[in-house]
Amino acid sequence: IYALRSYKKNLLDEHRNIDLIREKAVLTEISQKNYPNIVKFYGSFEDNDAYYLVLEYLQIQNLQQFTKDKKGANNINNIEEPIIINILKQILKILIFLHNECHVMHRDIMPINFIIDEDYNIVLIELILSVYLKNENPSLVSRKSLKGPIKYVPPEILLSPPPRNYDYKIDVFELGCTMFYLMNGHLPFNTKRNLENSTYIREESPSNNNYYSKWLVDFVKLLYENNPSKRPTALEALNILDNLIMKQQNNNINLNNMDNNNLNLNIIIIMLIILLLIIILIMK
Repeated sequence: IYALRSYKKNLLDEHRNIDLIREKAVLTEISQKNYPNIVKFYGSFEDNDAYYLVLEYLQIQNLQQFTKDKKGANNINNIEEPIIINILKQILKILIFLHNECHVMHRDIMPINFIIDEDYNIVLIELILSVYLKNENPSLVSRKSLKGPIKYVPPEILLSPPPRNYDYKIDVFELGCTMFYLMNGHLPFNTKRNLENSTYIREESPSNNNYYSKWLVDFVKLLYENNPSKRPTALEALNILDNLIMKQQNNNINLNNMDNNNLNLNIIIIMLIILLLIIILIMK
């Protein structure tokens, strides 16, 4: 069974037509490497009415629906922290693969473009806005073709006047927004359009969920850092995350050792008390 994605020719303007050409080039490049967490591409064809992409058939819910299903009675997301970390690591590895091995900028990282199975395996299924940067300079790539929600768009694109210079780190920003959404049920910013001058105003929307460890909340906030020079690359972010996880594990080991030491000390104290009572009884 295959999935057939169609694009009606009469609905494709110049920018969307370029997007389709780019998507085919990106899918062709990626399919040769057979990466397990990206939808498989088998080819394309066209008729008089439409272009068609032949893709792997995956009948699983996307991350957006998965997040909605996990909301508790208090309307707060209750996705367990180990699952959040697992999803985060998988998407970071997908980005590292796209950026470092394929030289591809995705430009559309959001929950609806990923699916998740019952074992929490993640697959990227949409690459329509991707750019193959071996052929194009990222500073020259237009974002006019963007049709997705502006709430995921990083400030170096949304709030900056043209020409807009940006790089792979826009995907990291969008990942930060995605993970914030998974953890909170809403995005980290409220984005409004100023009708007077057609610019955008962005206001931070604070987390309302104390369900997660502070170190994880702070790490996700680093991903959607407004200043791209302070925002890590995908590879840097994964290294930071691995170090944070290792630090937490070491802290847990130290706490366990302290608990064991305290337990041993309590046992010794109890034994000394019992021994003292026995001596008192013998002396009587």
